Amino acid sequence: PIHAMFPFSRAVQSAEAVQEFAEANKETFERHGVKMSFLTVCVRNEFLFEPSFYWFDEVGEYRLERIRPETVDEYSAIGADEDARGAVLEMRGQLADVMDELGGVHFQIGKYYEFADLTWPETYGLLRSIKRAVDPNDRMNPGSLGL
Repeated sequence: PIHAMFPFSRAVQSAEAVQEFAEANKETFERHGVKMSFLTVCVRNEFLFEPSFYWFDEVGEYRLERIRPETVDEYSAIGADEDARGAVLEMRGQLADVMDELGGVHFQIGKYYEFADLTWPETYGLLRSIKRAVDPNDRMNPGSLGL
């Protein structure tokens, strides 16, 4: 998934931008058998838009441990598709950029959304200084927010 929160005034514009993105990437979707769904939620005075990518690829242990035992063998048999995975990860990053350009705000900032790129350099520098001061050995959530 990739998501962003928008004011209601940007709901139509964000939906159109994602549709345009999907159309522009139609050949990549078809080549790799990728499908996309759309989740929308109204949260107070904002609009959450979360497109999700789906494709056939290996299922890791973390997920296999959380599904019904009778389906583990079926999902374990799905082989890796590094090409499709790479295409989806690239498209997810591109779609995050589209949402950023529209002023979208992400919940998981710093995980696969580029926090440093979305923050004023002076602000990010101050945060890095604070992180070094309170966590000089980088034990607290290492790498989060790119710090």
